[in-house]
Amino acid sequence: MSKKTTAALLTALALFASAATARELSFTALGNSGELYEILSGRYEELFPEGDEFPGENNVLALAVTRGDTRERYLLPGTGSPEEESAASLFYERSRGSLVVLWRGGGADEAQLLNVVTFAGGSFSEAYEVADPTLASVAAPHVVVTHDSYDIQLSENEWESIERTILHLLWVARDKSGIDVRYSPLIFVEGVYSGWNQVVSLRDVTAVPGERPRASAEALYATLSLAVSESGQRVVASFVNSLDGWLRVVEIGVLPLELAYMGQEVREGFSGLEASFANEDLSSFADIIRAEVVNVGRRHRLHPAFTDYVADQVGREILVVGGEYSVSSYHELVEYLRTFTLETTAPLVTASANHSQGANGTILEVDVGNLSLDATGPAPLINLRVLSSLPVPRIAGAPTALFASSDGRRVVLSWEDDEGNLGYVENEADGWTQPRSLVLGDHLAAERAYEVLEGRVR
Repeated sequence: MSKKTTAALLTALALFASAATARELSFTALGNSGELYEILSGRYEELFPEGDEFPGENNVLALAVTRGDTRERYLLPGTGSPEEESAASLFYERSRGSLVVLWRGGGADEAQLLNVVTFAGGSFSEAYEVADPTLASVAAPHVVVTHDSYDIQLSENEWESIERTILHLLWVARDKSGIDVRYSPLIFVEGVYSGWNQVVSLRDVTAVPGERPRASAEALYATLSLAVSESGQRVVASFVNSLDGWLRVVEIGVLPLELAYMGQEVREGFSGLEASFANEDLSSFADIIRAEVVNVGRRHRLHPAFTDYVADQVGREILVVGGEYSVSSYHELVEYLRTFTLETTAPLVTASANHSQGANGTILEVDVGNLSLDATGPAPLINLRVLSSLPVPRIAGAPTALFASSDGRRVVLSWEDDEGNLGYVENEADGWTQPRSLVLGDHLAAERAYEVLEGRVR
């Protein structure tokens, strides 16, 4: 690609990319009117002494809302069973004036589920259970939050901006194949939970067939990290794959919904061109497809340089693979070209300034079950891209912690050594550094030491 074309595409990217910010979960949150939200855990009779919904000894979770000198408590829906309820995390959606609460419940075994509920105007929404029960099979999930917006077309001349909040979950699970690392995005549109989520096995989608892990890797299978990328639109997950024993740094993003709409229109538009495929030579058909891609881009108000580049790449691909398809398999060609269009587009709208465009990665379409797409819009798209694969170093202690840069190039692995200090190694061109140590004490607390190590990769 020429420097001139690259500059034009970066300009298009700046105009196209959704505005995004990253937010962290916590146990308290401050509302728009100065109200303070807190999560309380305890016996029902202690938190609600005048209540009669549940036996007093049952464990419950409550949301406390403090406004000045006034303090109110609300029982979280779905809590109150005899089983132990795990502490919740929450975040406040400023633009919507609503609160989202996450908590685990259902007992101390693998039947535990993650629950999601929103709170606004003094009342809770319906409580949802996240589908995969392995969320509680080993430890609580890592959770980070991103926020973006996108435009949808209401009529020929009317557009509306829609806000989207995504809770990215990463956790360690056990199944019949061993230890897995799983990812799932919980998507809120205009403050309302979509009601469905996709669970992706990062172990399965990143493993190298035929590779076997070394024994030294096993101690690290439960060590993982999740952080928001510098752009604020995507997350970076780090873990050791139990199938092949390699340490992976993976960039994951729920693509801007404009791309999902674009993919839907590309599929519909290409499907209507079967006669052209049957009657024209590949070169002429490629020109027709290029024009269709440009038209889709214009309808979505994409930058001309952006759409011209994507259209040209799709046209070139038709000349390469078109001869492998016939009229009877035309629908397969349509699906291939739709996927190719999305894979070509995704790096352009998600690449950050410090990460060069590489392999496009894997694009997965979220399974929305039996929901009507007419009501929910096109299924969201998840883009996964392996940033780096590293051999696992030998470590001299536990527990461990992982830190990785947003481009996957810098990784730090740490552990507690026999003397109570913090040992660590860093990756380098030919492997890993020799083990080093941070001496903990009055001058350097453990919390500060972890911050220092995290700073090495930022």
